[in-house]
Amino acid sequence: MRKASFLAVLAVTAVGAMSLAGAGSAAKPQGVSATPRIASTHLAAGVIRQIGARNYAGPNCPGVGWNCTTATRVLQVATDDGGQNVAQCTDATPISTADTQMCTISQTGASNTARCIEHLNAPVATQTCGITQTGARNKAVVEQMIVSTHTSAATGNQIATVTQGGAGGAASLNDLQLSQSVQQNTGGNDDDSTSSDLQTQDAFQTATVVQTASGSGKNTSSIDQSERQHAHGAPMQEQNFTSGSTDCAPAVSGSAPNVCANVAQHAVNGTNTSNLKQSIDEKAKSNDQGASQLQGQSGGGINGQIHQDTSFGGSGSSTSNANQSKHQEASAPAGAFQEQTDPVSCCGFASQLGGSNNKETIHQSGDLNASEGLGAFQSLELFGTSNSPLGMCTFDQHAKINIDSASQTASVGPPCDFQGASIECASASIDFILSDVVPQQALGGCTASPPENIG
Repeated sequence: MRKASFLAVLAVTAVGAMSLAGAGSAAKPQGVSATPRIASTHLAAGVIRQIGARNYAGPNCPGVGWNCTTATRVLQVATDDGGQNVAQCTDATPISTADTQMCTISQTGASNTARCIEHLNAPVATQTCGITQTGARNKAVVEQMIVSTHTSAATGNQIATVTQGGAGGAASLNDLQLSQSVQQNTGGNDDDSTSSDLQTQDAFQTATVVQTASGSGKNTSSIDQSERQHAHGAPMQEQNFTSGSTDCAPAVSGSAPNVCANVAQHAVNGTNTSNLKQSIDEKAKSNDQGASQLQGQSGGGINGQIHQDTSFGGSGSSTSNANQSKHQEASAPAGAFQEQTDPVSCCGFASQLGGSNNKETIHQSGDLNASEGLGAFQSLELFGTSNSPLGMCTFDQHAKINIDSASQTASVGPPCDFQGASIECASASIDFILSDVVPQQALGGCTASPPENIG
């Protein structure tokens, strides 16, 4: 069994330490030493201090003029007001066994760049990335991916926490690009049989972001979270049926979401821009008579929480675009028990404060399809909430289950005060024991509630 070659970095420029877990030797340009050129002092067992205008921690030293290290614990100190700090945490080679990856980067300096790349091919995997940047110009890139194939039980956990800003000039800039992807496929292609009587697939994603810009500085956040689960062959199939333990977005409904993001952006006279994309795609297929297929659970689903603020009466502005989508598909012979559920919610009642010309757009869609038709139990909930007292909010919602569908698009404001819009769909069989023919009772079908003040 091959052990993962993984690099985890904690790079600190004023006070702190860096740790590299499982780091291999990195190639270094001629004349560049793994020991800092300016100073190397052992502060404690295994801790090396880097001092210089340009500090680098990671596997690929930029070249002459940089203090580079592959040491396992490093303290970085910038000697120049315009100094640069670069940290790279990379595992470019997926592995085929269960594992855990952790990357922690902390930087203080005029210009900070952090990259956290985590890839795993494993049935049970956990990825954690934490980035803290304090300075005028901060850029962070997070990419987490878990792939799991041909296993009867798969669990993927991804956690990312990013904090940027808190110091710098009037034109500070915080930029984040974050992606999380879990892909789980059991049983091979199409409806191939499996040796297991039960297939389980669970994925949990959490992204927590705080950005603070001073003066006319800008905050930009782009987050893409996706889960793709396909199960084939087993008579019992469960997808995201296990409750999670963390709710990163308490201001919106859902107690244990499978996909969760919480974004907070603080500016003065600059701009806040948030782009959030979240999706779950679940497919279950079985050829077994009496199959049981369970997709989602009432406390899970998708949660997004977004807060943006600028100075009251100032020239700042905030823009938020959220796109959430849910697709569930179950296929089995007649008589199967099929249950599909999960809420979708965004974005909170403290979403945009201060500034002017603010705009929040919430796109939500859900599509539930089960082969039992009228005999399947389905529950779909789309909740949109917004509060932009000095701006406009738009709700675009589309829902579909076996027996019904509903859509609505509406804009409010300015102002958009404590507005909420929703679509709720439900259906269930009332008798699948006493009759050979499964009758259907529609529990209201789909009901759309247009935007209204619910503050």
